[in-house]
Amino acid sequence: MNNLLSYEAFLRELDTLRPSGEIRLGLERIRELLDRCGNPHVGLKNIIVAGTNGKGSVVATLSNILKLAGYKVGTYISPHLCDIRERIMIDGCWIDKEAFVTLGSRILEMARGMADIPTYYEIITAIAFSYFRETKVDIAVLEIGLGGRLDAVNVAYPLEAVITTIDFDHEHYLGSDIASIASEKAGIIKENVTVVLGEEKEEAVKVIEKVSSEKGAKLYRKGKDFDFQIKAFSLEKSLMDFKSDLSFLPDVELGLKGMYQFLNTSIAIESALLLNDLGIRVSEKSIRDGVKSARWRARFDLFKYGEKMIIFDGAHNPHGMRALVSTLQHLFKDEDICFVFGVLKTKRYLEMLRELSKIANKIIFTSTGAESAVTVQELLDAFTSLEGIKEIPVVGVNSPSTAFKEALASKEKVVCVCGSLYLIGKILEENFENRGANNSFQKRILV
Repeated sequence: MNNLLSYEAFLRELDTLRPSGEIRLGLERIRELLDRCGNPHVGLKNIIVAGTNGKGSVVATLSNILKLAGYKVGTYISPHLCDIRERIMIDGCWIDKEAFVTLGSRILEMARGMADIPTYYEIITAIAFSYFRETKVDIAVLEIGLGGRLDAVNVAYPLEAVITTIDFDHEHYLGSDIASIASEKAGIIKENVTVVLGEEKEEAVKVIEKVSSEKGAKLYRKGKDFDFQIKAFSLEKSLMDFKSDLSFLPDVELGLKGMYQFLNTSIAIESALLLNDLGIRVSEKSIRDGVKSARWRARFDLFKYGEKMIIFDGAHNPHGMRALVSTLQHLFKDEDICFVFGVLKTKRYLEMLRELSKIANKIIFTSTGAESAVTVQELLDAFTSLEGIKEIPVVGVNSPSTAFKEALASKEKVVCVCGSLYLIGKILEENFENRGANNSFQKRILV
């Protein structure tokens, strides 16, 4: 078989199922599809992670901890940055093209035979469950794509239901207030599972507590059952003390950068410790080593380019943007910053722009060109409409790659690309990922 040709042909077929309008949530299609596949999700030991922000970082850290504890770990995430196979991993390695095409073609054929054809996301979810069964993983860490209750991943019955943060995003699907959004995310809580919650907003906590009680699920809350204290935070080192009812871990060194990663890491540590009572043995050494060596692309992802520091951060809602701005203020308070910003139409981008305006010395607006993306002109008009902000030079560049190159040529010493993971993926793909050994960008992992 010509892997590359077959792979490309399959991707073209799969792309015909990409959503062109409303996202179709619901569990009926994925349940029927998985039934046709032999229900590969049944009996799979798994952890489900939901949340407005931070879930990808928690998934990455927890997967790394479990791998270093000696387990064969399946990881499922969304969206991907540059290659669809990023979504399905075993021990940090992407599913290979042959397995993806072989499983995917079989599942797509089953899907075509259904009265209500499953979505692009549901097909990939079915591929992930089937791959994890065929490769006999010990445990899988599964990231919710959107919400929780009606997300395709939620057909699985987890050992742990982990909820990171709860804030405004995808309100059209999840509701317009915190309690409604929390209720959707609480949908991952099943009977008698262990629940870990990183959010502390009272209106969100009340919902999660109520659902956990109704399901007979034991809830562990940040600020009540576990917490952390930051010991050091710089480009060179991130250090914290972790404390919970289960353990005290002093001087835990983080591999992930960003002020917000202290919370994400504490959630991952609490989740790992609780697994010991669920038959999954995880040592303190595995936790420390897993946290220190964890990596997650496009989450305060740092590159060095000459004298410039390049940062890719997937902040794509006001909550995420506030966290990014806080980190930049701490780490680069004396440096000028040029932002490359693009965003989807469904996001609260006026609030995001107001946050950026607090620290930006220049903003280059761009767009992926997708139907779902805000146009450059719309961003320029939106920024102009903001009142009470400082005067900042702004320009519009239609091509993300050109916008990025213009930022590299700017006088600011720090360049930050943010607003959309799709934007970051496009820039990485065109300027870094596919340029091989002669790539002029040198990744520098700051440890």
